[in-house]
Amino acid sequence: MLVNGRYRLTEVLGTGGMGVVYRATDLLRAEDVALKMITGGVMNIGALELFQAEFLTLCTLHHPNIAAVHDFEQRAGSGDYFFTMDLVNGRNAFEATENATLNQKLDIALQVLHALGYSHSRDIVHLDVKPANIVVDHDGHVRLVDFGIARSMYAPLNKRFATPTYMAPELNREGSAIDERADLYSFGVTLFEILFRRLPHAGSLVVVDTGPAAWSLAAGHQRRDEVPGWMLKILERLTARDPEERFCSANDVITTLIAHRGTSSDLASGPIEHNWTRLAVSVGHHDALDTLIEFVSRRSSEGQDESITALCVGPDGSGKSRLLREVRRRCHLARWLVLTGQCQLSTLEASVPWNDIARQAMAILGRELPIPDPETGHVLARGRAARASPAPDESAGMPATADAIVEQLSSIDKPVLMCFDDVQWMDASSLMLLEMIIERCLQRQRERPVRIAFLLASTDDLPIQLARTLRRLRLSQCLVDVSLRPRESARIVSVELRERLRRRVDALAPLSLLALQTTILCGRPLPITHLQALIDADCDTMRDVLSDLEGTQFVVVSRKQFVHLCSSPWRAILVETMAEPTRAGIHRRIAEFLAPSAEPALVAWHYERANSSLAAEWYARAAISSQRQGDLRSVLEYTEKAEACGGEGELFGPVYSAASEAARLTGDPRAEFFARRALELLAVGSIDWLRASRVAIAAFNPARPPL
Repeated sequence: MLVNGRYRLTEVLGTGGMGVVYRATDLLRAEDVALKMITGGVMNIGALELFQAEFLTLCTLHHPNIAAVHDFEQRAGSGDYFFTMDLVNGRNAFEATENATLNQKLDIALQVLHALGYSHSRDIVHLDVKPANIVVDHDGHVRLVDFGIARSMYAPLNKRFATPTYMAPELNREGSAIDERADLYSFGVTLFEILFRRLPHAGSLVVVDTGPAAWSLAAGHQRRDEVPGWMLKILERLTARDPEERFCSANDVITTLIAHRGTSSDLASGPIEHNWTRLAVSVGHHDALDTLIEFVSRRSSEGQDESITALCVGPDGSGKSRLLREVRRRCHLARWLVLTGQCQLSTLEASVPWNDIARQAMAILGRELPIPDPETGHVLARGRAARASPAPDESAGMPATADAIVEQLSSIDKPVLMCFDDVQWMDASSLMLLEMIIERCLQRQRERPVRIAFLLASTDDLPIQLARTLRRLRLSQCLVDVSLRPRESARIVSVELRERLRRRVDALAPLSLLALQTTILCGRPLPITHLQALIDADCDTMRDVLSDLEGTQFVVVSRKQFVHLCSSPWRAILVETMAEPTRAGIHRRIAEFLAPSAEPALVAWHYERANSSLAAEWYARAAISSQRQGDLRSVLEYTEKAEACGGEGELFGPVYSAASEAARLTGDPRAEFFARRALELLAVGSIDWLRASRVAIAAFNPARPPL
């Protein structure tokens, strides 16, 4: 059975009171997923809201021990709704531990605790922890599933569907406060059942006291000799009837288990390390989310709002990708068509994000969007490697392609959201096509509504071509800007993780450390040849350096021979490990290397971070360059930065003169200030002096038109 032209249902994995879970093949991603569907037969407003709440709750959780969700859709031609998530092949915790040793059972228990600790840190209480909702694969990897009745910001407390056998006693008490300790009780009952192969209260469906007397009864069980005394004490505390007598958190249970077991915690290992680091970075950008939701809502309802593009900018680890993911999922719930293009760090091949868009359109709509070959401008042959810059004759095919794409998207009977993440890595061909499509949408909506929205996410290092396009949109009031900055609290990472990272850094050879620091401070992937020149290494030494950095999982090298930092969230922590003189020296070296060929603003940025007086000179050059390009707002921006970096002397007179004219033309109130600064520095009678004089006179006598 094919659902929405994308998911091929192959078998039923389970059924419940609210729907069915299927194994399905996602034809777009070419992988198997679990598809959970709520059918019209059990549909009511409350059931649908609960189903949507489960999806939104899982959207906030990104942890290797929790099954991740992907998309939410309505089944075409019916009243059924479904969402997809990771498919976990395995058995429930009770079946998987039938012949397991004590250590194997504790390994499973620790993974469940990691999942609970993570979800509790997001203020989510599962409320249905039991062996059936803990899936263990053939490698012993655990996934906590079924957050259908979880309490979260999306769903209030729901006790109706909790399993009585595992339910904490306070859930049966009116007015009792419910927190994460309710999950610890359920976990305690589950752990007892795994260890002793029966429930602590003999399978009763009524929650009973589980104090010392009950555990004494359990101690007489035939498996008593397999369970150490310290474990019984942990179980007693987990399942205490009074929540105040239980452990305070899942992390407390982890610490206690590790201490008695005599092994080190695996909290900082592998994927768990990465996800706890992600947790430390702020994801609470509520104002930014509200702005983006308002933006897409206007595009959906009106289709003629001037703002057609939203740009989300922030440093690595500030939460841009998660913010986009939340907007996409809200749009899924609102029945938008969402198309996503990911600019791949690993390939940097031309047209890669548009290939993603084309595949999604084919799977969802049954029609193919015409994506151009960056060499010829003709429809791209799928899978072909391409160059990262457009060919000279490419512009001939691009306009027709842009027209065709806009025509097809406009004919769809629902709003369309096109998302592009990491656009700082977008190739020149894709940028050109994106610019043309946006321009054509703007032209079309002057005549009739166009329910298409573009959502972009990038670091501060925007490609020059895209930056210019966005400036034009900003001047035309067609761009919504969202700027993200991590809060100070977002920089708090567990001491254990910081120390582990420091040990990895300390183990690097000196030249490898310099290469890592240079890659970090560049803020973008570096060609190997550039990095080699920056650290002054020969070819053999460079190979050793890359081997060292790849072996310690700090960097990866793409097929295009670019060096990338493996994990963006580490960037801020690694910068903190550098002494200030080291950082300044590397920034100066990068600036000197870039000076002959790079944009002046980029050179100035590195000189500024090197605390060099040359920063003012290079910002001045950037201002003059922007004036020649007609980019008036950038003239003002770079002039202000030049002044902040100590720009003085005759060299800066023309810059202040250009800024005064730019301020006058844009209505900026600083026009008179820049004009006076220019007149102080310039020789009387020069062209720049005359221009500044004209602005000063206009500012002094606004009723008189400028000369």
